[in-house]
Amino acid sequence: MFTLLAWAARAQTAPPPQAVQPSPAIQPAPAAAPVQPAQLTPPPQAPQPAQATPSAQPPAPSQPAPAVQPAQVAPAAVPTQTPAVQPAQVAPAAAPTQTPAVQPAQVAPAAASTQTPAVQPAQVAPAGPPPQPTASPPAGQVQPVPPGPTAAAAAAPPAERWTVQSGRTVGAGANVLTGALGFPGLELQLLHGLDKVTEVNAHVSFNYAFEGLTESTRFEFVAQVGIRRELATFGSKNVTVAGRFDPGLIIGTSPGQVGLKIPLELELGIPVQEKLTVNGSIGLPMYFTFGDVNAFYVPLLFGAGFEYLLQPDVAITGKLALGPTFGVGSASGSYFTLYVLIGAAYRF
Repeated sequence: MFTLLAWAARAQTAPPPQAVQPSPAIQPAPAAAPVQPAQLTPPPQAPQPAQATPSAQPPAPSQPAPAVQPAQVAPAAVPTQTPAVQPAQVAPAAAPTQTPAVQPAQVAPAAASTQTPAVQPAQVAPAGPPPQPTASPPAGQVQPVPPGPTAAAAAAPPAERWTVQSGRTVGAGANVLTGALGFPGLELQLLHGLDKVTEVNAHVSFNYAFEGLTESTRFEFVAQVGIRRELATFGSKNVTVAGRFDPGLIIGTSPGQVGLKIPLELELGIPVQEKLTVNGSIGLPMYFTFGDVNAFYVPLLFGAGFEYLLQPDVAITGKLALGPTFGVGSASGSYFTLYVLIGAAYRF
């Protein structure tokens, strides 16, 4: 208002106004694009209303020119019509899920109660006769104490003893394999027990000194079978005497000889310890030969030896026998004979 009054006053005193160039028309703001409805995805949610685009702000009024003519005011911009918001399409609610009816739990029938057997009354044994009074030994007399388990074990007999050259046989049904090496060669022997006091044997020898004669060396093969039997046992240490007879075949070379052997021998075995037995012997291992030398020999040999049990079925053996040999016939004279053998025996 005050502006208009001031302007009127100026108009009266001022010179006529110059033509005023009209202001360019104000272009209305372009209409906003229609709002697309929001697409809803399951599970359905409440749609958010679309925000309408606000209308364009009217342009600021132009500054009045210094001309006296009043400014032509441009008509106000037509307000932008906001398109109507389409209501959101709400998806139909899902059908309610049917919950299966809960079946009542089936209760197992209660187990039958255990019947407790009736308690039988204890049977009382009839009372025996009253104990007899024990008479005490007279004064100064010691009553013997019965042997206990320890005493009985101590009194048990020792393990069965067996030997191969010390008087005692290997035992009924037992087998023993022996081997010995030394002078005059190698000797292998197998023994079998016929009964408790009798055994039979078979053995072979490969010698490099004919029948143990020390005068020369030549090859000899001997095969023998024999028997040994216990003859007597005496004394507290079970000293045993046994007899042996082992006939066999002799084959010698250089010069060639074939002969028969008919030895006889007595042996004595003396147990020294539980595992050690020493022995002594006297033998007449007589033989006669045919071939290049026809002769009859009578050796007289005295022997000694030992046997030591490493285990109940394993033993170490040693033997020494020596003496003169008397020849009759083509080999008349006397000769020195020696046997030194060390070996082992296994019982099975």
